[in-house]
Amino acid sequence: MAMDLKTAKSIQDFVYAQPRTVQDVALMLGKNWRTAESYVEQVAKDYGTISVKTFRAGTKGALKIVYWTHIEKIHANTMQETLLSQIKQGRQKGDFEPFDIYYYAKDKNFYVKPSNQEEDEQLIELLQSAKSVILNFSGNLSWTKRRFSNKTFTQILPELVRKGVAIKLLTRIDIASVYNMREIEKINKEAGYDAIEIRHTFQPLRGFIIDGKIANLKDERKSIQYKKGELRADMDIYFNIMDPIWVSWLEKVFWHLFSQAMPAKERLEELKKIDEAILNSAKN
Repeated sequence: MAMDLKTAKSIQDFVYAQPRTVQDVALMLGKNWRTAESYVEQVAKDYGTISVKTFRAGTKGALKIVYWTHIEKIHANTMQETLLSQIKQGRQKGDFEPFDIYYYAKDKNFYVKPSNQEEDEQLIELLQSAKSVILNFSGNLSWTKRRFSNKTFTQILPELVRKGVAIKLLTRIDIASVYNMREIEKINKEAGYDAIEIRHTFQPLRGFIIDGKIANLKDERKSIQYKKGELRADMDIYFNIMDPIWVSWLEKVFWHLFSQAMPAKERLEELKKIDEAILNSAKN
Protein backbone atom coordinates (compact mmCIF):
# COMPACT_ATOMS: atom_id res chain seq x y z
CA MET A 1 0.00 0.00 0.00
CA ALA A 2 1.37 3.41 -0.98
CA MET A 3 2.09 5.82 1.83
CA ASP A 4 0.18 9.12 1.73
CA LEU A 5 1.44 12.51 2.91
CA LYS A 6 -0.62 12.37 6.12
CA THR A 7 1.05 9.09 7.11
CA ALA A 8 4.50 10.51 6.32
CA LYS A 9 3.80 13.49 8.59
CA SER A 10 2.49 11.23 11.38
CA ILE A 11 5.68 9.17 11.31
CA GLN A 12 7.87 12.27 11.39
CA ASP A 13 5.92 13.83 14.29
CA PHE A 14 6.04 10.53 16.20
CA VAL A 15 9.81 10.12 15.79
CA TYR A 16 10.55 13.81 16.41
CA ALA A 17 9.27 13.46 19.99
CA GLN A 18 11.78 10.68 20.76
CA PRO A 19 13.54 7.74 19.06
CA ARG A 20 11.21 4.81 18.31
CA THR A 21 11.51 1.19 17.30
CA VAL A 22 9.98 0.10 14.00
CA GLN A 23 7.50 -1.88 16.09
CA ASP A 24 6.50 1.34 17.90
CA VAL A 25 5.82 2.94 14.52
CA ALA A 26 3.80 -0.10 13.44
CA LEU A 27 1.60 0.09 16.55
CA MET A 28 1.11 3.85 16.13
CA LEU A 29 0.01 3.39 12.52
CA GLY A 30 -1.99 0.23 13.13
CA LYS A 31 0.07 -1.56 10.47
CA ASN A 32 2.18 -4.70 10.44
CA TRP A 33 5.93 -4.52 11.06
CA ARG A 34 6.95 -4.93 7.40
CA THR A 35 4.63 -2.17 6.21
CA ALA A 36 5.89 0.16 8.95
CA GLU A 37 9.50 -0.59 8.01
CA SER A 38 8.71 0.15 4.35
CA TYR A 39 7.08 3.47 5.30
CA VAL A 40 9.99 4.44 7.53
CA GLU A 41 12.48 3.73 4.74
CA GLN A 42 10.39 5.80 2.32
CA VAL A 43 10.22 8.79 4.70
CA ALA A 44 14.00 8.57 5.21
CA LYS A 45 14.51 8.51 1.43
CA ASP A 46 11.97 11.18 0.47
CA TYR A 47 12.34 13.68 3.31
CA GLY A 48 15.75 13.11 4.88
CA THR A 49 14.30 13.89 8.32
CA ILE A 50 14.66 10.45 9.94
CA SER A 51 17.23 7.66 9.90
CA VAL A 52 17.34 4.02 11.00
CA LYS A 53 20.06 2.31 13.00
CA THR A 54 20.15 -1.47 13.51
CA PHE A 55 21.52 -2.86 16.77
CA ARG A 56 22.71 -6.47 17.05
CA ALA A 57 22.39 -6.84 13.26
CA GLY A 58 22.35 -10.43 12.00
CA THR A 59 20.99 -11.88 15.23
CA LYS A 60 17.48 -12.91 16.32
CA GLY A 61 17.54 -10.01 18.75
CA ALA A 62 18.22 -7.39 16.07
CA LEU A 63 16.58 -4.07 16.91
CA LYS A 64 15.87 -1.24 14.47
CA ILE A 65 15.70 2.22 16.01
CA VAL A 66 14.16 5.13 14.07
CA TYR A 67 15.48 8.54 15.12
CA TRP A 68 15.26 12.16 14.04
CA THR A 69 18.11 13.35 11.85
CA HIS A 70 19.47 16.54 13.33
CA ILE A 71 19.61 18.54 10.12
CA GLU A 72 19.91 21.67 12.22
CA LYS A 73 23.50 20.71 13.03
CA ILE A 74 24.92 20.91 9.55
CA HIS A 75 28.47 22.11 9.83
CA ALA A 76 31.36 19.97 11.07
CA ASN A 77 33.98 22.72 10.98
CA THR A 78 34.32 26.49 10.98
CA MET A 79 34.56 26.74 7.18
CA GLN A 80 31.32 24.82 6.67
CA GLU A 81 29.65 27.04 9.25
CA THR A 82 30.82 30.13 7.33
CA LEU A 83 29.66 28.73 3.99
CA LEU A 84 26.25 27.81 5.41
CA SER A 85 25.85 31.33 6.76
CA GLN A 86 26.63 32.77 3.31
CA ILE A 87 24.16 30.42 1.61
CA LYS A 88 21.37 31.25 4.05
CA GLN A 89 21.94 34.97 3.52
CA GLY A 90 21.95 34.67 -0.27
CA ARG A 91 18.83 35.09 -2.43
CA GLN A 92 20.18 35.17 -5.99
CA LYS A 93 22.79 32.99 -7.72
CA GLY A 94 25.27 35.86 -7.71
CA ASP A 95 25.24 35.94 -3.91
CA PHE A 96 27.35 32.79 -3.55
CA GLU A 97 30.16 31.17 -5.54
CA PRO A 98 30.01 27.34 -5.67
CA PHE A 99 33.77 27.30 -6.21
CA ASP A 100 34.05 28.10 -2.48
CA ILE A 101 32.65 24.59 -1.83
CA TYR A 102 34.48 22.92 -4.71
CA TYR A 103 37.83 24.27 -3.49
CA TYR A 104 37.70 22.27 -0.24
CA ALA A 105 36.51 18.96 -1.75
CA LYS A 106 39.16 16.31 -2.43
CA ASP A 107 37.46 14.08 -5.03
CA LYS A 108 36.23 16.43 -7.75
CA ASN A 109 36.39 17.61 -11.37
CA PHE A 110 34.84 20.32 -13.51
CA TYR A 111 33.93 21.19 -17.08
CA VAL A 112 33.15 24.44 -18.91
CA LYS A 113 30.51 25.11 -21.55
CA PRO A 114 29.46 28.20 -23.52
CA SER A 115 26.30 29.67 -21.97
CA ASN A 116 24.42 29.55 -25.27
CA GLN A 117 25.07 25.82 -25.78
CA GLU A 118 22.01 23.86 -24.70
CA GLU A 119 23.38 20.37 -25.19
CA ASP A 120 24.92 18.92 -22.04
CA GLU A 121 25.39 15.17 -22.31
CA GLN A 122 27.42 14.96 -19.10
CA LEU A 123 24.63 16.39 -16.97
CA ILE A 124 21.87 14.35 -18.57
CA GLU A 125 23.87 11.13 -18.19
CA LEU A 126 24.41 12.00 -14.56
CA LEU A 127 20.69 12.50 -13.93
CA GLN A 128 19.71 9.38 -15.84
CA SER A 129 22.10 7.38 -13.64
CA ALA A 130 20.00 8.20 -10.55
CA LYS A 131 18.59 5.15 -8.76
CA SER A 132 17.10 6.61 -5.59
CA VAL A 133 16.81 10.37 -5.17
CA ILE A 134 17.59 13.63 -6.96
CA LEU A 135 17.80 16.87 -4.98
CA ASN A 136 17.81 20.10 -6.96
CA PHE A 137 18.80 23.64 -5.99
CA SER A 138 17.08 25.83 -8.59
CA GLY A 139 16.34 29.46 -9.39
CA ASN A 140 12.97 29.31 -11.16
CA LEU A 141 13.09 25.89 -12.85
CA SER A 142 14.35 27.38 -16.13
CA TRP A 143 16.55 24.29 -16.57
CA THR A 144 13.40 22.23 -17.31
CA LYS A 145 13.13 23.99 -20.70
CA ARG A 146 16.59 23.03 -21.87
CA ARG A 147 17.01 20.29 -24.44
CA PHE A 148 19.37 17.34 -24.32
CA SER A 149 19.60 14.71 -27.07
CA ASN A 150 16.41 16.04 -28.66
CA LYS A 151 14.56 15.81 -25.35
CA THR A 152 13.61 18.46 -22.83
CA PHE A 153 14.05 17.88 -19.14
CA THR A 154 10.28 17.70 -18.73
CA GLN A 155 10.41 14.65 -21.03
CA ILE A 156 13.24 13.08 -19.05
CA LEU A 157 11.69 13.58 -15.61
CA PRO A 158 8.83 11.09 -16.20
CA GLU A 159 11.42 8.45 -17.09
CA LEU A 160 13.08 9.00 -13.72
CA VAL A 161 9.73 8.92 -11.91
CA ARG A 162 8.85 5.59 -13.53
CA LYS A 163 12.18 4.24 -12.24
CA GLY A 164 11.04 5.13 -8.72
CA VAL A 165 13.46 8.03 -8.26
CA ALA A 166 12.26 10.57 -5.67
CA ILE A 167 12.77 14.13 -6.96
CA LYS A 168 12.84 17.15 -4.64
CA LEU A 169 13.10 20.67 -6.07
CA LEU A 170 13.97 23.78 -4.11
CA THR A 171 13.15 26.91 -6.11
CA ARG A 172 11.43 30.26 -6.08
CA ILE A 173 7.88 30.10 -7.35
CA ASP A 174 6.84 33.28 -9.12
CA ILE A 175 5.02 34.34 -12.28
CA ALA A 176 8.02 33.39 -14.41
CA SER A 177 7.97 29.79 -13.11
CA VAL A 178 4.20 29.12 -13.37
CA TYR A 179 4.52 27.49 -16.82
CA ASN A 180 7.35 25.23 -15.66
CA MET A 181 5.29 24.30 -12.60
CA ARG A 182 2.34 23.34 -14.81
CA GLU A 183 4.56 20.92 -16.71
CA ILE A 184 5.66 19.26 -13.48
CA GLU A 185 2.05 19.08 -12.28
CA LYS A 186 1.26 17.07 -15.43
CA ILE A 187 4.03 14.59 -14.55
CA ASN A 188 2.69 14.18 -11.00
CA LYS A 189 -0.87 13.74 -12.28
CA GLU A 190 0.28 11.01 -14.65
CA ALA A 191 2.19 9.32 -11.82
CA GLY A 192 -0.83 9.50 -9.51
CA TYR A 193 1.09 11.09 -6.63
CA ASP A 194 3.54 13.92 -5.91
CA ALA A 195 6.53 12.10 -7.33
CA ILE A 196 8.20 15.48 -7.81
CA GLU A 197 7.92 17.63 -4.70
CA ILE A 198 8.60 21.35 -4.95
CA ARG A 199 9.05 23.93 -2.22
CA HIS A 200 9.43 27.69 -2.53
CA THR A 201 12.36 29.70 -1.25
CA PHE A 202 15.04 32.12 -2.39
CA GLN A 203 18.54 30.61 -2.25
CA PRO A 204 21.76 31.11 -4.28
CA LEU A 205 22.80 27.55 -5.19
CA ARG A 206 22.19 25.98 -8.61
CA GLY A 207 22.71 22.27 -9.11
CA PHE A 208 21.85 18.67 -8.32
CA ILE A 209 22.73 15.99 -5.78
CA ILE A 210 22.36 12.45 -7.10
CA ASP A 211 21.78 9.49 -4.75
CA GLY A 212 23.91 11.14 -2.08
CA LYS A 213 27.00 10.25 -4.11
CA ILE A 214 27.73 13.19 -6.38
CA ALA A 215 26.86 16.89 -6.43
CA ASN A 216 26.89 18.92 -9.64
CA LEU A 217 26.93 22.68 -9.00
CA LYS A 218 26.66 25.30 -11.71
CA ASP A 219 28.33 28.70 -11.83
CA GLU A 220 27.28 31.13 -14.57
CA ARG A 221 29.79 33.73 -15.76
CA LYS A 222 28.57 36.65 -17.92
CA SER A 223 30.96 39.03 -19.69
CA ILE A 224 28.66 41.93 -18.80
CA GLN A 225 29.70 41.41 -15.16
CA TYR A 226 33.34 42.19 -15.99
CA LYS A 227 35.34 44.98 -17.50
CA LYS A 228 35.85 44.77 -21.26
CA GLY A 229 38.29 42.00 -22.16
CA GLU A 230 38.36 40.35 -18.71
CA LEU A 231 36.02 37.50 -19.75
CA ARG A 232 36.22 36.41 -23.37
CA ALA A 233 32.73 34.87 -23.57
CA ASP A 234 29.72 33.97 -21.46
CA MET A 235 30.29 30.56 -19.94
CA ASP A 236 28.88 28.03 -17.49
CA ILE A 237 31.20 26.16 -15.14
CA TYR A 238 29.98 22.84 -13.75
CA PHE A 239 31.65 21.56 -10.58
CA ASN A 240 31.33 17.82 -9.91
CA ILE A 241 31.94 16.93 -6.25
CA MET A 242 32.30 13.28 -5.24
CA ASP A 243 33.96 13.84 -1.86
CA PRO A 244 31.54 12.04 0.54
CA ILE A 245 32.12 14.59 3.30
CA TRP A 246 31.12 17.53 1.14
CA VAL A 247 28.30 15.72 -0.67
CA SER A 248 26.84 14.75 2.71
CA TRP A 249 27.17 18.36 3.87
CA LEU A 250 25.40 19.65 0.76
CA GLU A 251 22.59 17.14 1.38
CA LYS A 252 22.16 18.51 4.89
CA VAL A 253 22.12 22.06 3.53
CA PHE A 254 19.40 21.05 1.08
CA TRP A 255 17.22 19.37 3.72
CA HIS A 256 17.74 22.30 6.08
CA LEU A 257 16.46 24.76 3.45
CA PHE A 258 13.77 22.35 2.25
CA SER A 259 12.35 21.79 5.74
CA GLN A 260 11.89 25.55 6.19
CA ALA A 261 10.60 26.27 2.67
CA MET A 262 6.95 26.83 1.70
CA PRO A 263 5.08 23.95 -0.03
CA ALA A 264 4.46 24.90 -3.64
CA LYS A 265 0.74 24.17 -4.04
CA GLU A 266 -0.71 27.01 -1.95
CA ARG A 267 1.55 29.65 -3.50
CA LEU A 268 1.02 28.29 -7.01
CA GLU A 269 -2.79 28.50 -6.84
CA GLU A 270 -2.62 32.25 -6.22
CA LEU A 271 0.00 32.78 -8.94
CA LYS A 272 -2.13 30.89 -11.46
CA LYS A 273 -4.89 33.47 -11.00
CA ILE A 274 -2.42 36.26 -11.78
CA ASP A 275 -1.01 34.35 -14.74
CA GLU A 276 -4.48 33.83 -16.22
CA ALA A 277 -5.26 37.54 -15.79
CA ILE A 278 -2.05 38.40 -17.66
CA LEU A 279 -2.95 36.02 -20.50
CA ASN A 280 -6.46 37.45 -20.78
CA SER A 281 -5.07 40.97 -20.79
CA ALA A 282 -2.63 40.09 -23.58
CA LYS A 283 -5.49 38.66 -25.72
CA ASN A 284 -7.45 41.87 -25.33
